[in-house]
Amino acid sequence: MRAALDSSVIFHLASQLYAFSAVSVSEMVSISEIHEVPDREPCMRGLINLRGSVLPVLDLRLRLGMPSAAEELEQLIRVFDAREQDHRNWIQELESSIRERRPFGLTTDPTQCAFGRWYASLKTDNVVLETYLRRIDTPHREIHRRGADALALEKAGDYEGASAIATDIREHALEETLSLMEDAKQALRDAQREIAVVVQTSAGRVAVVVDGVEAVEALREREEDDDQRAVLSSTEPELSTIRRRMKDDTLVVELDVWRLMKPEWSMTDEGQGAAAWHDATGEAANAAGLDF
Repeated sequence: MRAALDSSVIFHLASQLYAFSAVSVSEMVSISEIHEVPDREPCMRGLINLRGSVLPVLDLRLRLGMPSAAEELEQLIRVFDAREQDHRNWIQELESSIRERRPFGLTTDPTQCAFGRWYASLKTDNVVLETYLRRIDTPHREIHRRGADALALEKAGDYEGASAIATDIREHALEETLSLMEDAKQALRDAQREIAVVVQTSAGRVAVVVDGVEAVEALREREEDDDQRAVLSSTEPELSTIRRRMKDDTLVVELDVWRLMKPEWSMTDEGQGAAAWHDATGEAANAAGLDF
């Protein structure tokens, strides 16, 4: 067992902290282009050219059985798309109920529509998302507040006044809400960039894609408890060692870089099944103009 004061590179995947031993890490890089490789494992994204060296790219989310960051982003975009359509349907229902003089079939409580419930239950460390959600919250609440005003006028028999409020909602609060949702989707796409930690594995150097790097610091070990067992149950046990941050006792899953790559994924001539991968990556590198 190595000394507890050895440094580790701490990074996050989704909401969980992970780490590699710092002695196995050579650098951290931002990835701009990945060259695809045919007939590869899904977690093996392809190749990058790092200052003349061709390295395989391992998506750590996929390696550990998580959705990829791209998949997670597209799921988030679909949520925004659905919530936009919800509010287009909402204003149509308000206008129709006033025009047809019938009960309104949706909610005027901003915390009870699908967006309101999602926002209230969401826990995220995505600064871009949190910033836009706070901005959206104000006009979104205005939509529902003004909707209640319109329904109060309708109940009092002032259908013209109720219709005027509905029109004002459509032209102002709803328009601002939908515009901010569109801006949020674009900002989330723009903010997504691929960060890789370059590590030495049993298959040579590999660029491991992570969500973001937190720190380089010493970790300490602690006897396993229920929290630790819960984390290990979702990560391959043979890959993992539970550690704790010195400053706040936060749980960190340290991964064994020598077990990340399976022999058949190797770009070298070593390991069972490596030749086929080596040939495929060589062809891909040549096709991409890389010096393999």
